[in-house]
Amino acid sequence: WTIVHDPVMNEPYAYCLQLNNIWMSYEDPDSVALKAQYALDKGLAGCMVWSVETDDFHGKCHGEPFPLMTSIVETLNGGPLTDPPTASTRDPSAPTPPPPTLAPSEHCSKSGPNADDDDCTHYYVCVEDPSGWIEYEYGCSAGTLFNPEGLMCDWTDAVCSLGGICPNDC
Repeated sequence: WTIVHDPVMNEPYAYCLQLNNIWMSYEDPDSVALKAQYALDKGLAGCMVWSVETDDFHGKCHGEPFPLMTSIVETLNGGPLTDPPTASTRDPSAPTPPPPTLAPSEHCSKSGPNADDDDCTHYYVCVEDPSGWIEYEYGCSAGTLFNPEGLMCDWTDAVCSLGGICPNDC
C-alpha cells in the first residue's frame, strides 16, 4: 500500500496497484486535528463525528486507545488532557465509623413514627436534621390509638390487648 498525504484534501489516502488499483481515503490523528482546528478557527460550537467504529479502541496501531477521538478532544481543549487527581481510598479493613446520632428529644428517639407515652390518640413523625429533630404531630381517628409495635393507628381493642401500652387510654 502506498500512503499519500494530500495537501488539498488535508487527509491521507492509500492505494495499491497490485490489487486492481484499489484506493481508500481515511482519517488519521493529524487530519482530524486539522478539522477540529478549523471548527475552532470558525468559532463553531464543536465537532460531530459521523462514525467511530474505525478508531483504534485498543491502541494496537498507535500505542494509545482512541487516537482519533483523543486528537479531536485535545485540539478542542488546547492540549493533552491530564489525568484527574487520584483520591485516596479508605483502608477496607478499617472499621466504618458510625453515623452521628442525635440525642433523643421530648418526643423523638428515632427517625419515623414515635409514640407519645402519655397520650396514644396521637403520635409524632420525627425527621433527623443537622440542627436537631423535626417533629410532625399526627392524630389518630376516633376509635383508634397509635400502636407502637405496628407504628400506625390501630383499633383501640388491638392496641389495648398488647398490655402495658397506653394505660391512660385503655
